[in-house]
Amino acid sequence: MKKHLLLGTALFAAVSAFPQQAIQKQQATAADRASILAEKFARANNPYEPAAQAETKVNNTTDPVYGPEMNPSATSRAAITIAPAWKKISASSNIYGMLVNNTKPLMYNDELNAVSLVHRKYQGFATRPPLSSNAQSGGILAVISDNWGEDWDTTLLWNSENYWGRYPQGGTYAIPGAHCLRDSAYILATGPVTGSGQFWQGSFLASKKLDTLGGAGNNDTVSTGFSDHVFLDNSGSFGPAGKTDFPRYDFTVTDDGVVRSMGYLVNDINGTGSSYGWQGASYLKATFAGGSFNWTGDTIKPDVFVNSLGSQNVSGVPHMCWNESGTVGYVWFIGVRNPRPGQGDTLANMGYQPIIFKSTNSGATWTEMPRINFNSNNTQFDKVFRQIYAVRGGTLGIPFFNTGEGVDGIVDRNNRLHIVSTVVGAYSKHPDSLGYTYLLTHADGERYNFGHEPGLRPYIFDFTETNTGNWNVTMIDSMSSESPGETTGTDGYQSNPWDAAGGTSGTDKVGADARIQLSRTPNGRYIVYTWAESDTAFTSSGFKWNQRPNVKARMAEVGVESGSSVPATLVVHPTEINVTNPTATTQAPYTKHSQVQNRAVMHYISSKCAVISNTASSGVSIGLPITVSNNTFVPLHQLDEVNHWYLSANLNFDNVNVNWPTNVCVAPKQPTIVTSMAEMASSIEASMLYPNPAANVAQLSIGLKNGSNVEVSVMNTMGQVVRTVRHTGRAGENTISIDLSNIATGVYMVNIKVDDTMGTKKLIIQQ
Repeated sequence: MKKHLLLGTALFAAVSAFPQQAIQKQQATAADRASILAEKFARANNPYEPAAQAETKVNNTTDPVYGPEMNPSATSRAAITIAPAWKKISASSNIYGMLVNNTKPLMYNDELNAVSLVHRKYQGFATRPPLSSNAQSGGILAVISDNWGEDWDTTLLWNSENYWGRYPQGGTYAIPGAHCLRDSAYILATGPVTGSGQFWQGSFLASKKLDTLGGAGNNDTVSTGFSDHVFLDNSGSFGPAGKTDFPRYDFTVTDDGVVRSMGYLVNDINGTGSSYGWQGASYLKATFAGGSFNWTGDTIKPDVFVNSLGSQNVSGVPHMCWNESGTVGYVWFIGVRNPRPGQGDTLANMGYQPIIFKSTNSGATWTEMPRINFNSNNTQFDKVFRQIYAVRGGTLGIPFFNTGEGVDGIVDRNNRLHIVSTVVGAYSKHPDSLGYTYLLTHADGERYNFGHEPGLRPYIFDFTETNTGNWNVTMIDSMSSESPGETTGTDGYQSNPWDAAGGTSGTDKVGADARIQLSRTPNGRYIVYTWAESDTAFTSSGFKWNQRPNVKARMAEVGVESGSSVPATLVVHPTEINVTNPTATTQAPYTKHSQVQNRAVMHYISSKCAVISNTASSGVSIGLPITVSNNTFVPLHQLDEVNHWYLSANLNFDNVNVNWPTNVCVAPKQPTIVTSMAEMASSIEASMLYPNPAANVAQLSIGLKNGSNVEVSVMNTMGQVVRTVRHTGRAGENTISIDLSNIATGVYMVNIKVDDTMGTKKLIIQQ
């Protein structure tokens, strides 16, 4: 497929840059040039895949066998106990299904305590039709674990001779009211479809009821039930979901029982130039009823700036994220908004920046939010302006959100949006040149998007919506490397760790960018940030290219909003954890693996993680599902089979030297936080919350091993306690009534504290 070029292709000669306002920064030199970074964005999101797929080599290793062979004695474990060790859990026939940063193929479902990875089929799975090699590589598999990666099972979701699945994403779904019952779960996947003509024909929607681990229902046969194996033609017969192209972005399942998947909305996905006709985003929405998933669709069309060359100034990729209950959601794009009188679409706000739509009614209606106003006097933005270059020949700095290293979003405990990205400076303020950024010549002779000196590194920023309608920005970390080139002659091409085997010319490589990604705990209190970077002391000639990547992780805690005028705090923990190449070798999560260490390309994390523990003495431990996809070749091979490596990362962020604000302080006597009642086994025999959903009254049946004080708190999605019940328990069975009258319908968290431990259950209130 041909690229969709967003802007013209001429390059400008660069001139010196000057400081933004009074904030001092290094100037660009006369040797520096402009780079049309927007074109790189178009290339990164190009749906092309080489027609020739040399699927003859197989990675035979001595690692554990992947596939449906399971330990038949393994039972579902509700408690979160993690012994982190990288293991190969499956494979795919090539790397192309794992290219896109905000595809969501890896998912942790806290309802089921299950982890799943949706991916393209590997060669050794099921010697059955379809027979053509391309069709076989278009089969879509899911691997599932309900004990944090100790055991895995495999099932086939999509398989077709004529419609070959590509770029899949998906996850597990628990039927409302039957939470934590492993045999009441489904697995779903969505993605685009191609065929023998190598044109993009439409999309697939797949679902399948899951069996228990090792059960016969998890097999190599797709489900043919209504809505389980659906092809959506992109040329006319769209179905009830409407026209959607490439539904490979930001797959989400929320507690209201809604499944969502985001795609493009274009005129002709196979077209070029004006015939391509980008319009915005189309998102698919499924609800479960009558034993099947009912899909519908909606569209969001941003008003983007079109320059005099007829090019739309937008990266094209839609982004989406939701709160846990599914009531508050965001859809956003990186682009230049069409100027609107009196709304500040000038000066520093002219660049490629977020265009955001928000819904507070589960997606029934959407409202465009005020932009991040870089023209304001918000001193927090100084940290952004300080590290970008001003436009050529001027003092104006225009922040350019660099999606080339990955951009992601998350909704926190206060239902506020976080957008995380690196930022560079626009090269020109001319309306026809807003997609150009600086290409900087470093002392090593290479040309980069960043200066790679103190104050000019690739800094990762968290832009956070506040309750005052403004935005705060927090610097999360800096990176020592950036993405190398992917086409012959581009900067860093020779340092790219992939072979030259694909693309239009047959010599294109795939990306090795930072793939910035976010995860949050179910209640939105903690956010985990990950990215891939290289230690440039060990790259070729010390170049700043991401040639030997390892995945790093940081964590931040979100405070609770206080009133209508005080934004919540965001406190970044000082510890940076190297997940794939740690300095220690024995202590969790410090487990190394030769095929992952310094080879951590194409990583994914689940957009939801779990709190393993939270104590004053040892701090917060986060359980984070993470995958890396690569093969054993050097350089890495695009067209050959790749392995999917998995780790349940036990990320411990201790409290040493952390100056936590008082409103988010871990108090000395705070109880240990656990995420399932099974971890309270030292205090209780069993517990049950019923009915669920409930109306006016819910009952908690809890068996205590000893006489204990029990406190039950019902919390809404904002973290506010709406009902508290205290009970002096006795050894044996106890029944505690919870009055739900005058509480609004919705999804609530029920915290159950027994002496010095606490567990959480979910409760749906219906009137």
